[in-house]
Amino acid sequence: MRRSNLEDVLPLTSLQEGLFFHAGYDQQATDVYCAQITFHLAGHVEPQRLRTACEKLVARHPVLRSGFRARRTGEPFRFVVREAEPSWRRLDLSGLAGSERASQLEEWKTEERTRRFDLSRPPLIRFALIRMTADEWRFVITNHHIVLDGWSMPLLVSELFSLYADGQGTALPAPAPYADYLQWAKNRDVAAAREAWRDALSGLTSPVLVAPERRSGGAALPGRITTLLSESAGAALSTLSRRHSLTTNTLVQGAWALLLQLLTGKDDVVFGSTVSGRPPEVDGMDRMVGLFINTVPARIRIPARTSIIDFLSLVQHEQVGLLPHQHLGLAEIQQTVDHGQGELFDTTTVFENYPLDSTAMSQDIAGVRLTDVEGYDATHYALALVASPGPRLHLRLDYQRDLFDERRAEQILSWVVRVLEAVAEDPARPLDNIELLTERERHAVLTEFNDTERRSPQVLLGDLFEAQVARTPDAPAVVFEGTTLTYRELNERANQLAH
Repeated sequence: MRRSNLEDVLPLTSLQEGLFFHAGYDQQATDVYCAQITFHLAGHVEPQRLRTACEKLVARHPVLRSGFRARRTGEPFRFVVREAEPSWRRLDLSGLAGSERASQLEEWKTEERTRRFDLSRPPLIRFALIRMTADEWRFVITNHHIVLDGWSMPLLVSELFSLYADGQGTALPAPAPYADYLQWAKNRDVAAAREAWRDALSGLTSPVLVAPERRSGGAALPGRITTLLSESAGAALSTLSRRHSLTTNTLVQGAWALLLQLLTGKDDVVFGSTVSGRPPEVDGMDRMVGLFINTVPARIRIPARTSIIDFLSLVQHEQVGLLPHQHLGLAEIQQTVDHGQGELFDTTTVFENYPLDSTAMSQDIAGVRLTDVEGYDATHYALALVASPGPRLHLRLDYQRDLFDERRAEQILSWVVRVLEAVAEDPARPLDNIELLTERERHAVLTEFNDTERRSPQVLLGDLFEAQVARTPDAPAVVFEGTTLTYRELNERANQLAH
C-alpha cells in the first residue's frame, strides 16, 4: 500500500475483530465468512456500463475501499485507501446446454465463495457478469462479511442500478458519514454494558453446546436445509404478534430455546443472537453501508409451569432490557461469565428483515429487469437458524457437516416448525404440553431405546462349567499366590469337596 494512497485509519467494530481473528486463524482452511449474492437479469445488459457502475460504487463508499491489518502489538486496525480497483470477471455460458449451464454456474459460484480474500488488500468485494442466454444474465457479487452486513446489500444494489441507469448517480444522496457512527460508539458506557451483561448471565456456570466434541479442523462450508411455515400458521403468528406486541424474532428465539432444551436437557439455555447494531439515534443509520451487526448471547430460562404466551412475553422483556448494551463485543461479554471454558454457545439465530424494495423487481432499468435474487452467507457455528419474514415464514438451518448429517438437521428443523405451529395453534397452552416428537420418534425413545431384554440360555451354571472343562481341560482356571489350577484340577477338587 502506497502511503500516498492512504485515506484514513479507523478502529474495528466488535464483530469485525472476531471476523479478523477467524480469517487469520487458519489461512489454509475455507473462510466461511465470504458472502455472495446473485442477481438474475433479463434484457440487454451492457457489460462495460455495468463495470463502470461497479467502479463508481467502490469509489463512492470508503467501506468498500477498506483493508484490515494488525499492528506489531497484534491489535487489528482498518485502513481506507483513496483508490481501489474492484475485481471484474466476465463468463459466457450461453453455448452450453441448459442442465450443463446451470451446473457450471453453481460450480463456479462455489469456487468463488471458497476463494479467500486477502484482508490486507482492498477492495474486499468482487463482481462477475455471466451470460446464460441471449437475454439472460447472472450478476454475482462476492464480498467478505467483514466489510458489509446483510442490511447494507440492498442499499448498495439500489445505488448500483442507479449508477448503471444514468452513469453518474446524480439522484443519489451523499453517503451517510461513517464518522457519526464511530462517534456514537466512542460515547458508549462500556462499564455499564459489562455490568448489564454480568447480571444477565449471572448463575450460568457452564456453556450450552449441542456438539461438545470439538472438531479437529476449522469450519467448512455448512450444509443447508430450508422450509416454509404454512400460510395458516404464519397468519396466526402475525395475529398473535400484533395482539401481544411480540416481535417475530421473539417467537423464533423462544422456539429455538425449547429446541435446545430438548437437545441438551437444560432448562437454562444460551445461544447467539445476531442483532442489527444500527442505533436509531444516529442520523442516516438506516442508509449507512458497512458492518454494524453484532452477535450477543441470548439467555433464556424455561419455567417448569407456564403458558406459551407468558413464556414468550418473558423472553421479549429480558431481551429488550439488553438493547442499550448490544454494542459490547462477544469476547468481552464472555469474560463476564465464569464457566471455566472457552465458548459459551455453539448455535445462533438470525432474523433477516432487510430493506428490500419489491417494486424494483418489476422495473425496467435502462433495458434491464431484475427477475430474481439469491443470497448466500454462512457462519462457523455448529447450528445456525435463519428466519425471514413473509406470508409464510421462511426458515433455514445451516449445519456443520462434520457434526450433523442431513437427516439429523431435517429432524431438528422439523422440531422448530412444530414449536411454532403449537404457538400459532394455542398460545395459552402450557409449555409442558408442546409435543415435539412424532409418534414414530416417541416410539423409538420410549420403546425401542428401552428394549434391553436379552434372552439367556436355559442351562445351569454347573453344566456351563463342565462344558468349559471338556473344551479346555488343561487351560489355567485359577491363579492365586503362585499356585495355578487347570480346569480339570479345579473340577476334581470341586467334586471332592462336594462328596
